[in-house]
Amino acid sequence: MTSETPFLRGDRVKLTDRYADALNRSLKAKLDWRIRRGVVWRCSASDVYITWDGRATLDSIPIKGVEICMEPQ
Repeated sequence: MTSETPFLRGDRVKLTDRYADALNRSLKAKLDWRIRRGVVWRCSASDVYITWDGRATLDSIPIKGVEICMEPQ
């Protein structure tokens, strides 16, 4: 059994379109989660802890809701 996770600390990430659309529908604060980018701080077996650009707090997002951002910084 390995403890490897799909993300490493420092990876640039974004939310998957499906997860971002779900957040956009459910939250009262109107943020466009499809364009938000962040950096992985930590990754567990089920969650990724992300610091979003322009914010200092960590958000815990399920691994299935996050993907590597291929766009330049």
